[in-house]
Amino acid sequence: MRTLKKYDIKYTQSVTEWDEAVPLGNGKIGSLIYGDGPLKLSVDRVDLWDERPHPCLLYTSDAA
Repeated sequence: MRTLKKYDIKYTQSVTEWDEAVPLGNGKIGSLIYGDGPLKLSVDRVDLWDERPHPCLLYTSDAA
C-alpha cells in the first residue's frame, strides 16, 4: 500500500449525491465527480450561467 503524502485525499466511502461531490476546476470550466460504482461527472462552464464578461473568455479579432 502506498503511503499518503501531505496533500493526498483519501475517501473511506463513495460520494453518492452530487451535492457532496468532489469539485475540480480551473476557473473557466468545472466539474463535480461522484457516484457509487461507475463515476458520474457534472460539467459546467462559467460563461453558461454568468452573464458578466470574464477576462479569460473575451476574444478579440485582429481583422480591421
